[in-house]
Amino acid sequence: MNDRLSQKITEMVMTVLRAKGVETAIVNPTDSLYDGGLGLDSLDAATLAAMLENEFKTDPYNAGEFPQTISDIVAFYSSRPIETKSQ
Repeated sequence: MNDRLSQKITEMVMTVLRAKGVETAIVNPTDSLYDGGLGLDSLDAATLAAMLENEFKTDPYNAGEFPQTISDIVAFYSSRPIETKSQ
């Protein structure tokens, strides 16, 4: 499940990056999402939070967490039961 979950979240991050005009072929799960890494800003984080909420019915940002990497987001969902919109 973690590999599939990591892939899904990576795809979401890449969608946010493409929307801001950043084309990248490789996104490492341990890359910083923000400054010094992938360069997401607060609007990008809000967009990602909305995408996560839509897909999983919850997101780490609204749960009071501020994930720094894709791995942090995967860990958030791995530590709790999640619902996907496909369930």
